[in-house]
Amino acid sequence: MSVRKRGGVYHYQFPIKNQTYYGTFLDAKSDAEARRLEKDEKAKVRLGLKQDKPIDADFCTFVNDVYLPYARENKKSYVHDEFRCKVLTDYFAGKRFSGITMLDVVRFIKHRLSTKICRHNQKSAPTKLRSPVTVHKEVGYCLRSSTWPSFKRLRLKIRAGIFQKRYGRRFPCGKSGSVL
Repeated sequence: MSVRKRGGVYHYQFPIKNQTYYGTFLDAKSDAEARRLEKDEKAKVRLGLKQDKPIDADFCTFVNDVYLPYARENKKSYVHDEFRCKVLTDYFAGKRFSGITMLDVVRFIKHRLSTKICRHNQKSAPTKLRSPVTVHKEVGYCLRSSTWPSFKRLRLKIRAGIFQKRYGRRFPCGKSGSVL
């Protein structure tokens, strides 16, 4: 049983069937009462009375209504978040979180790597391929997200070198060689 008191609030966290349940008890006055409430929460989970609904919102709605306002308020680099999220929302428009698979992310990577770009004030037709570092930064927003388990699996495959074997090229990494 894991009940902790932080400040004046008791927090609980416990795993059942490879899923972690957590929350707070705002009205618990003592450690014993918090432990009793935790037992009640565990009983609800085992009886099927408490079920967490998986996040299955529209991707664009989530980015525009939740992530970008958070980035504007809490990050210095929110301008980068805005234009990189625009690329992601354009590609994954109309998809729900459950509809975005690892294969969709790999297609996005291949599509972005194969597009040609104009550099700065270039007037002629696009000539240079997009930088793998740029694509790495765009995909990084997906790979860091804990709400998308398929992206977590992709990150593990990239680390294991499966990406290079299957697609014939290394996934761009940072200076330390780590993937996000």
